[in-house]
Amino acid sequence: MGDDVWSTSWNESVEANARWVRITARGVEALGPDTPAGIRLARAARFFTAVQETMSAGPWPLATGETGALLRALARAGLPVTAEQLRGALTPEQRAALRRRA
Repeated sequence: MGDDVWSTSWNESVEANARWVRITARGVEALGPDTPAGIRLARAARFFTAVQETMSAGPWPLATGETGALLRALARAGLPVTAEQLRGALTPEQRAALRRRA
């Protein structure tokens, strides 16, 4: 494994999210924005767009415990997250970082 495996992996994830943005947007166009499937795809497109924007800034905010970036991405996408879901998704270090910021 090379020294840049983290960076390479991150960049590949950014590219994958960009593809998801395009795919879900095309799905909305094909199915119509007012159909049940189109509505679900539009929500997915907002999520992937928010993740794409956040990840494009680089891995440093999330890698350093900046969980707020992830929460903002979820909020912009209109995806509600319960406290229990959040507790299960965050590491103990991330939960502690959030407590310190409160």
